Amino acid sequence: IYESLLRDKKFKARYRKRAEENISEYIVSSLGLVSRSSVHYLICVLEHDPMTIRWLPLQRFIKAEITNEDIVIPNGFSLKQFLNENSLGFLMSDKKLELELIFENYSGFHLLETPLNETQNIEQLDNGKIRVRATVADTSELRFWISGFAQDVEVIKPKFLRKYFQQRAQQLYKLYK
Repeated sequence: IYESLLRDKKFKARYRKRAEENISEYIVSSLGLVSRSSVHYLICVLEHDPMTIRWLPLQRFIKAEITNEDIVIPNGFSLKQFLNENSLGFLMSDKKLELELIFENYSGFHLLETPLNETQNIEQLDNGKIRVRATVADTSELRFWISGFAQDVEVIKPKFLRKYFQQRAQQLYKLYK
């Protein structure tokens, strides 16, 4: 896979989709490689659907064999633009969210160095907390990321996401009381 990226050549792949027993075979054009936490994703297109850009976790590839064919790059594709527009999470909806969070200072401080994206705005509040606003994709990864901060973050907007975390908090309370 790495060699195909370096040489701009397609590769034949055996790939196992999440929670499936069957292995699929594809001809893949590699467009980039991205690391997200402990998972590495191949940004690519498949020969049978060359206009759909995909991100596939490397750990699901069973076998890869490079070919001599040049990769296919969709017209107008830019890896930088793709990464700016896609969070590489499972979309919950096609809507962009106007996210507003309030962090304990020590929990949200990292966002000064590693912003969510170019729309992020941070405001230091009088009580020492940090208000973060950004326009983001509505993904499962966003919910997982917010959950990781537990009591150190409060979802203010959007209202449906705030309600989602209120319900989760009630479920957790019932579980641990």
